[in-house]
Amino acid sequence: MGYAVRTAENGQIAAEMIRKLAPDLLLCDILMPGRDGWWLLEEFPKQKRSFPVIMLTNLEDQATRKRSNAFADGYFVKRTMTLQSLLEMTAGLLERRKKQ
Repeated sequence: MGYAVRTAENGQIAAEMIRKLAPDLLLCDILMPGRDGWWLLEEFPKQKRSFPVIMLTNLEDQATRKRSNAFADGYFVKRTMTLQSLLEMTAGLLERRKKQ
């Protein structure tokens, strides 16, 4: 798709990378070693960040879904997600970001 991708092995490293250069979009797992995705979202709250966030998880409970919807711009359960649906959400969020 032509996207430039940077990766981080945990939330702490991701936060350091974001502080140096904010991404156009963050694709974030909830469960990561060390600092997790929830911590990362607290570091970059929705109302203060300049980029959208899509959360990925294997957690399917209602509390996780509700929390993800409150703090992120998109949410997928990995086992039911398709690459096509992820690409469509990514493109939509990036397009909406351009218009802001």
